[in-house]
Amino acid sequence: MGTLRLFNPQNDLALAAGLAAYTPPASAAAFARAGAFLPAWWSDEGDMIITSGSDCKPEASWLRNEYGLRFDISCRGDADAVDPWGWSANAKAIMSRAGAPDCLLPSSESIDSMRMLSHRRTAMRLREALDTDCGAEVTDESEIREFIHRHDGQVFAKSPWSCSGRGVVPLHSMHINKAIDIVMGMVRRQGSALLERATAAGTDFAALFDSRPSGVRFAGWSVFDSSSGGVYNGNIVASQSHLESLIAGMTDMEHLRDVINRLERAMTEMVAPHYSGPLGVDMLAGNDGTLNPCIELNLRRTMGFVARDVFNRLHEEGRLVMNAGERDLHLCRRHGGFCIGISRASV
Repeated sequence: MGTLRLFNPQNDLALAAGLAAYTPPASAAAFARAGAFLPAWWSDEGDMIITSGSDCKPEASWLRNEYGLRFDISCRGDADAVDPWGWSANAKAIMSRAGAPDCLLPSSESIDSMRMLSHRRTAMRLREALDTDCGAEVTDESEIREFIHRHDGQVFAKSPWSCSGRGVVPLHSMHINKAIDIVMGMVRRQGSALLERATAAGTDFAALFDSRPSGVRFAGWSVFDSSSGGVYNGNIVASQSHLESLIAGMTDMEHLRDVINRLERAMTEMVAPHYSGPLGVDMLAGNDGTLNPCIELNLRRTMGFVARDVFNRLHEEGRLVMNAGERDLHLCRRHGGFCIGISRASV
């Protein structure tokens, strides 16, 4: 008996669609297949990983032999717990097809609750609890025009559900009519859009948390790179003490620890009654030391957790990269152009 695990990075897209029978874009499907064995890095003896295709046994053997990872490939064996990358109606359907008993799967009502908690509206509520700029959820042209004018066009538009930075559009220097068209497209597709005042450039990092019915507790740090459009590029793999020292060089740690405590309290009230599992809150340390304490709430496992678990296994510093080169340490197979691995570049 063990935990049935699933890497389903397309989950945020599935949340936006709201469908159990969701078919992801080809690039998302390729990423999911490439990273299918990532859960091996946080698995224990007896745990099972859901994979697809007939070419998975050699890679499984290689991970066991090379790194001493202990896991099985799911063959509809017994499980006493389930652990997807993220929950949605689609994730529940995949788990069910893999043999997870109904008693281990969340109800339809729980799936609906988690879907609504994953809406970017929840991040707005967290920012309100932190007494910081909340942004606005908009549904019509007059609201959009007023918000853009109020912030002199220095605005980001976000769709209600995201996938690793997708659905984030900078409206800077864009003609007002084009900006309104883009935001109204989000409204038509997902019911609303979120507008936020653009903040100064800085360094991305995240606070990792674990949510249980008893409450939400801080679980570590993640320092990562993203593009100017918010698309994830990779994580630093290092000890938690090293990551904290990097963050301490960017912003005031006393203030940040207060933010963590307030986030724990707010999410214990908002999140813990409805969701159990890992989650991350993305933050930004401005070049002037200012802190944007809640850019995103990711109600799922994140690559920051992967980087933490990989370091705990390897005790080796590097960078988690999405398209690993031939000289990099590969953590998963190459598929559709994707290969996730560790670059031993200086951190």
